[in-house]
Amino acid sequence: MDVHPGRPGFPTVQHYGTDLRLHALDGTVRAERSAEPADSEVPHAWACFCGFVDADTVIASTVEPGADGPRIRHRILGAATLEIRGRVGSPTPRAP
Repeated sequence: MDVHPGRPGFPTVQHYGTDLRLHALDGTVRAERSAEPADSEVPHAWACFCGFVDADTVIASTVEPGADGPRIRHRILGAATLEIRGRVGSPTPRAP
């Protein structure tokens, strides 16, 4: 959960990571994004971390199954609708 002075609301992650929701200050749900995988861009579960980058952008962590165990990823979302705008990548190590 997080707040931002430029956005009258707050994001939350449902218990067990099933849904990410954006609430108005009175608690009304303004937007919701399920964790059900519809394609490779949608995560299997939201992690418990999410917050505002700025008034228009939310960053949220995801947990995805992997062959070597769960992978943690970070998604960039629109703060008004929670549409996925992209993901944060990590540099790939190069062999010396």
